[in-house]
Amino acid sequence: MRCKRWFSERRTRGHHKPAFVKRIVNTYFDTRGSYRRTARSVDYKLSHMQIFRIVEKLGRGCKDAVQVAGELHPRWSGILGLDGKTVDVRGKNMVLVDAVDLGTQDSVDSALVPIEDHRSLCPFLEEVRDAIGYRPRMLVIDDDKAWRAACEAVFPGVPIQLCVVHFERIVDRILPKRKRTSEQEEFKQMVRRVLYAKSGKAAGRAMDETLEARRNKRFTGRKESHIAFSLVRNFRLLTAHFQVGTRFRDNNITEGVNDKLQMKLFLIRGFKKEESARNTLKLIVMHYRFNPFSSCKIKEHDGKSPLDLAGVDTSRFDWVVYSQRDKRILNVL
Repeated sequence: MRCKRWFSERRTRGHHKPAFVKRIVNTYFDTRGSYRRTARSVDYKLSHMQIFRIVEKLGRGCKDAVQVAGELHPRWSGILGLDGKTVDVRGKNMVLVDAVDLGTQDSVDSALVPIEDHRSLCPFLEEVRDAIGYRPRMLVIDDDKAWRAACEAVFPGVPIQLCVVHFERIVDRILPKRKRTSEQEEFKQMVRRVLYAKSGKAAGRAMDETLEARRNKRFTGRKESHIAFSLVRNFRLLTAHFQVGTRFRDNNITEGVNDKLQMKLFLIRGFKKEESARNTLKLIVMHYRFNPFSSCKIKEHDGKSPLDLAGVDTSRFDWVVYSQRDKRILNVL
């Protein structure tokens, strides 16, 4: 009764429900606030549960990534970053998996899955390939066996690039900086020359220098041996970007996008059903794809959204209205 009476009052003052609903949703996503904070930010006192219900209903009616791809036809770079992060959904651990086009930073597809394994990842990648129609030139992943197996199964023959930053983090865990000897620091720098070489030939020379130093008994410790073996075993995967001719050799962009989605997902612990969480994820992703970048490392991207960078003129759309399969829902909330 309170909401109905308030909306009636707003009409008499020249306000319209859809405009106010859009304001609520934009406030919720743009400020990265909670339902309670959003309720305090609007100019009429609504409860956090009323905000929650509005967002939940819009999430239920939100288009998914397959529908967006079919309608807007984004033009992607073909360099696909893949990553997964554990999130808490009503006290239960799930995994947010995300496929991000690194050239545009657009979220091609996202999903909540029970566990980051072959059984969950293959259907996700098959949707990216078949339903969305993404044709990757290269796949960028962390050094994860499940992701690698799924990529090889769904995209056979497509080069896989292991994230060099992730590999370096593993090296730093094995050789912690505060305990590192001068010889180990020298070895670490040799590894970095392999990982961050400017060309395939330079990477090969750096690899040869590292192995030559090992043969000359300069680095014979057990930890150094383990790292050197891993570097040799994964050399082709760590330098795949040279084969494709792209600058992307790490998964930092994918992790950044996943972090932004995860930030909002943290607030969905109150959902009673996982399906509600999945539906709201669609709305979270939609907002991200239409939201312009600011203070971006690539200055040319400032003021443009991921979909803009993918060749979509987002100025034609109100993202909240576009997100809904049935536009009439804004008139009945």
